[in-house]
Amino acid sequence: MYYDRMPSKKFPFFVHFCRLFLWLSILPFWLKVKPSLAAEKITTFIGPLQISIAVDSIETFADKGKIESDLGLIVNRLDEPARAKLRELLQQRFDNISPDFISRYSRLTIAEGILHQIGKIVQPQPGINGILAMRSATILAAADKKEGLTIINVLRRFPSQNIYLDSDSLLELGLNLRSMTKYKKAAVAEVIRQSNIEASTSQVNSDETPRRFTAQGNAHQESDRLPDLSQPGTFEVQKKAMSFKIDRPRTKDIVSVPYNLNFELYEPQGISKPAPLIFITQGFGATPDTYGYIAQQLASYGYVVASIEHRGTNLAKRLEYPNTELTSWITPSEFVSRPLDVTHLLDKFEDLVANNRAWTNRLDLDRVGVFGYSFGGYSALAIAGAEINFPRLEEECSTEGLNPVVSFTFQCQAKYLAPHSGKLKDPRIKAVFSVYPLTNPIFGKEGMSQIDIPTAIIAGGKDNVSPPVQNQIHPWLWLKTPDKYLALISQGGHLTTVKPKDRGIEGIPQVEETPKTDPQGDIAINYLKSLSVAFFNRHLQGLEEYEPYLTADYAKSISQENLNIYLTQSLQPEQLAAAYGKNPPIPLNPKPIASAKPSKEESILAEIGRTGILKVALRSDAAPISALNENYNWTGYCARTINTLEDYLEIKLDRPHGIQVVKLPSDSENSDRMINEDRAHLGCGSNPIDSDTERVSACDLDSACNYNGMILPAGDRSWQETIDNFFSSKHRQQ
Repeated sequence: MYYDRMPSKKFPFFVHFCRLFLWLSILPFWLKVKPSLAAEKITTFIGPLQISIAVDSIETFADKGKIESDLGLIVNRLDEPARAKLRELLQQRFDNISPDFISRYSRLTIAEGILHQIGKIVQPQPGINGILAMRSATILAAADKKEGLTIINVLRRFPSQNIYLDSDSLLELGLNLRSMTKYKKAAVAEVIRQSNIEASTSQVNSDETPRRFTAQGNAHQESDRLPDLSQPGTFEVQKKAMSFKIDRPRTKDIVSVPYNLNFELYEPQGISKPAPLIFITQGFGATPDTYGYIAQQLASYGYVVASIEHRGTNLAKRLEYPNTELTSWITPSEFVSRPLDVTHLLDKFEDLVANNRAWTNRLDLDRVGVFGYSFGGYSALAIAGAEINFPRLEEECSTEGLNPVVSFTFQCQAKYLAPHSGKLKDPRIKAVFSVYPLTNPIFGKEGMSQIDIPTAIIAGGKDNVSPPVQNQIHPWLWLKTPDKYLALISQGGHLTTVKPKDRGIEGIPQVEETPKTDPQGDIAINYLKSLSVAFFNRHLQGLEEYEPYLTADYAKSISQENLNIYLTQSLQPEQLAAAYGKNPPIPLNPKPIASAKPSKEESILAEIGRTGILKVALRSDAAPISALNENYNWTGYCARTINTLEDYLEIKLDRPHGIQVVKLPSDSENSDRMINEDRAHLGCGSNPIDSDTERVSACDLDSACNYNGMILPAGDRSWQETIDNFFSSKHRQQ
């Protein structure tokens, strides 16, 4: 995600903004007690009992370590290491986060949704959502050059004398987080236990044992039979940047404009036969070079590798200085566009092999695989056959309550996709290798079970972005393919296999700590090199001699202390339940969700007022009225008008913390369908208005909109009148 590459201070690192307030709301549970923190004071109620702690007491503890009586309720229950950790947290400054940074990025849909839920817990007055107070306090603290952005300074800047913590919500959140943490530990421990069982019961014969390597790639003498796959293969590799013009729509029924698809091609030199082809689909905000070391490694073993730059979620998109669009960070159509980038590029290669002599003997297109990381891991699994699960997205993403997992909120953007079957499988893909993928709720059990090709999934035990239980361990269990592998880097995080230069921004804390035993990533990178080469050699080329590499015993032989890797092929769901001791907080076997939607009883205005979300279908190919430019930013009359409508609705619906506008790309064929199927509340583009089709023009007073047209659902007069009134007021202002 959202999270896969962080090379610039302009990166939208809102996750730390969210974490700052999450700490305010869950700290009492981290300390394993029920009371709260303070601001001039922080107050909560435990039944009829009011409990308050002064901000002065917190500041005294942070500066001097002195424990005042009101703070002693909490701190005296801690051991010395926990007290030190608490003081360190309170003293930490976020100096490179500017006020403008917070103001802009905290209004992104993915951030605002999380903050709004936290605001139900952290309140300026009982019953008043604290999102605006938190936002203003954080901006003011960031602007304070002397004290800086710290938790204590945020408390000092809170625009009320008291901060109230909703004890019921806090208790529920704390219990949920505690059970999730306990289950995660149990699940990770069970994967490790199962891997050790497999290693001990199926020892590789001594004459077949692969060589063990260190972080520097040195082999241990006791196992010197098979090659060390972390080392380069025998082929020299040529790398070149390429671009193909794709004349087909990037996303079926969503974005219909041709586009240039950029990629880096790695080719083995001196190979005597057509080479298998592997695509690499990168994480959000990455470049084709982020996993270039995997491309280089695979090419040295005889594969042609195409590392794709996904234009709507590439580094250039991520580094754009944010505008005021709430959804400019990611367009929902990217969940379809990214897999189709692979399909369209494969189409181009097929055309070259069939019609260009220079390519005829270069590629073996009967042996094609995909390697993906994070958002690219999602893309790889979608191409392999995992289906987008719209009913599950609709249900789980509409559930009230705080889910602080950023990748969950990220995946929920897919529920705003235009009507789509959810099926993105390309049958030409024969094997898929997915690292820290985002899978749940976007696929769920129903979607993951559709994959029928060899699949390897890599998980990180310390991954805070794409947590392993929800996104890798459970989804791996749901796979039906007999050739499936789950590898766990027990201390690995989301960035463990990313080189240091691509990991973070100087001065801004990362989502997770870099393992101290592998600061440069050499150990984890070697794991990935070895397993990816072995996996594709076995399942694309059918080389049985690489089977020993895909075993728990091999994983044990290469595992390095404090960054261990484990592999299993036979973990069962009941083992996780037994390890936890009761039914897990995340269902191992979730019940199917009916796809039929209940009849809609509330008006569109009421829905927007309740959810704070306005869904708009905009033409992506109708410049200058409405279009997506090459950087996937909205341009033209429609985008400007919708931004104004957003402000209008905030006032009309009395939502001072904002309306989230989801701008959905559409074309001339699907705008009507998006409105009729409730995927959008209104449409804007160059379609003329036809009164005979039960749609109304709500913009008679605006000449540009008369040319362009607005499409609204039939029968909702209050919504139609609201849009009429908006354009009337807009015209009067002009």
